[in-house]
Amino acid sequence: MGELAVLEQLSTKKCGSYKEARKIVQSRSNESLSEYIIEYITNNDFGYELMCIVEQRQLKVPVLYRGTKYLKSELTEGTVLNFNEKLISTSKDMLIAETFALSATTDEVAEWVYDLYEDVEDAFPTVREFCKYVNDLYTNVLFVIKGASVLVLGDFYAYNHNFTEEQEVLIEGVKQSFVVKKVTFKEGVKNYSGKIVKYCEVEISKVKIA
Repeated sequence: MGELAVLEQLSTKKCGSYKEARKIVQSRSNESLSEYIIEYITNNDFGYELMCIVEQRQLKVPVLYRGTKYLKSELTEGTVLNFNEKLISTSKDMLIAETFALSATTDEVAEWVYDLYEDVEDAFPTVREFCKYVNDLYTNVLFVIKGASVLVLGDFYAYNHNFTEEQEVLIEGVKQSFVVKKVTFKEGVKNYSGKIVKYCEVEISKVKIA
């Protein structure tokens, strides 16, 4: 399956095709494309158009940050991470990302993660025990991302939107891979509710996809 076909399969369709969206984006200025950025940051909704904007208007940024939950077993030096997400939200502000990393300790993994382990679900006597098993496989992480090519959302809107302070940028998850360079465990940190938590700081660098 070709690259365009894969992206078309992944994306929510608004234009008739990825090829059509690519042509639209090529012919328009950043300012005129702001509607697609605003749709994303206000409704967390996007289609081919935003994916094409990320593809065509991306810049290389020295360092970015992302706070999230991630599979513990993959967080070892030398492991190549393939996020396999259409778009990955990151920030140029470490403190913003760290807030997400710390809050992730109080949240369960995303709903779609449980589906990855449905083949072992019947081995657990209760749903609660199954959910605990899945969550224990993951840890809260602050990714320090180096050498990524990204779309800087702030380049597309001038007004003072609430998301401006998050300094959000988007990475094409399906097109970039990263190698784990360094893993550091943090302890004794207070999250937003004052609870002492620990998290994992993971430095990753962009590598070429084979």
